[in-house]
Amino acid sequence: MKKIMFAFVLSLLLVFPSFAHAEETGAVPASVQVTSVTAADSGIVNYGYGSKYRVGSYYPATFKGTLKDASGNLMPNQPIKLYFEAAIKSYAQTATGTTDENGQFSLTFQVPAGAGYQSYNNAGWSTHYYDIVPVTFTSNDIKLSSNVTSVYHLAYTSRY
Repeated sequence: MKKIMFAFVLSLLLVFPSFAHAEETGAVPASVQVTSVTAADSGIVNYGYGSKYRVGSYYPATFKGTLKDASGNLMPNQPIKLYFEAAIKSYAQTATGTTDENGQFSLTFQVPAGAGYQSYNNAGWSTHYYDIVPVTFTSNDIKLSSNVTSVYHLAYTSRY
């Protein structure tokens, strides 16, 4: 029976080597470094509340980045989840995935409709209606620190 148990544990370590590494080092996910966000109407803009990524309603958005432990080491093969808290709460979205062997992730979700509670007059030729939406990352139910904690969610644009 001990041999069977040993063989089972050994097979788990071969199938899930990163979990074995995390167990050996005590490393737990601590932070996310978002390196890019691609979406309709994307880019980094400043509507007066600081420079943030902008995502447009009704289109897919992809957040790419890396997952690190508290020492700054990359965390390969770890679960990661993004929570997009829409201004219209029932429209909140979640994207889940797993980091690759280099600790990198790519999470895509469908951006829901925005409410457009705030507005920005773009040099007198258009007005952008948007929301500032919190973005949260977790791994193994641990809330992670991140360089991106919110985005501008573009609801619609009115041109003059």
